[in-house]
Amino acid sequence: MNIRFLGNNDIPGWRSAVDRLAADPAYDIILAGHGAPADRGVFTEMAGYLAVAAELLGDDGEAYKRAILARFPAYDGPFLIDIGNQYLFGTGQA
Repeated sequence: MNIRFLGNNDIPGWRSAVDRLAADPAYDIILAGHGAPADRGVFTEMAGYLAVAAELLGDDGEAYKRAILARFPAYDGPFLIDIGNQYLFGTGQA
């Protein structure tokens, strides 16, 4: 599966964490919480995803879901966006 999960809107915090991990050469195989093992390229992919999420994230969970899925049609797991939207926008946004 090729999925991303955004469970809080601290995008700068997420970016900082990704940047710290990317700067450490000890990581060459990445075992994310979801999906297959990845190489270091996943850090660049995630940074790009977070940049787009920051651009698209407003105050409407359904609009965000439509926009992020349109920008990343190859990513699986729209149901994870629904779960994330509960954290981002409240329980009415599932």
